[in-house]
Amino acid sequence: MVEKVVKFDGTVEKFDREKIIRSIMNAGGSRTLAERITRMVEEKLRDRPEATTMHIRRIILTGLEDLDNDVKDSFLFYDRVMKGRITYEAGKFLVIRDGDLFLGGNTHALRPSRITGVDDIRNILEELAEDLWVASIRRKDAIRRSGILIDAIRKSPMSENDKEQAIRLVMNFQREFLREV
Repeated sequence: MVEKVVKFDGTVEKFDREKIIRSIMNAGGSRTLAERITRMVEEKLRDRPEATTMHIRRIILTGLEDLDNDVKDSFLFYDRVMKGRITYEAGKFLVIRDGDLFLGGNTHALRPSRITGVDDIRNILEELAEDLWVASIRRKDAIRRSGILIDAIRKSPMSENDKEQAIRLVMNFQREFLREV
């Protein structure tokens, strides 16, 4: 069974199944789904003493695609918002350091990772509003994403004042765009 995980930066840590479970649950998956995906990871890696985070990530995404595509979408959204990763194929991703991301009607300047200010939240909410408007995501997915966004704000390096303001923006967005019709 896999015992060690080589992270993207080259550091090595002990395999922690709870970390996988938490990441899936943070994306809106149930404990049952998270346990099932974690067992898939353990089964796939059972003959390897060590795996990379990329191996684990790809198994998670493949499993989520098969079992709950909505949670997969939220998992990828969290990855982009918190880690600056944009997935393009079967769990492979680009890490954004600098540049522009074209998202429908808007262009967002990208920084290394994470949310750093209230303007980042405004940009993400504009993107969500546009996605709802053109019906590329469903209301329940936007609700899940707004919850992930609040969690990301709480974990961000923003000042407490900015965090409060950013959370208010998300709550206003929820009232305006996600209320029952």
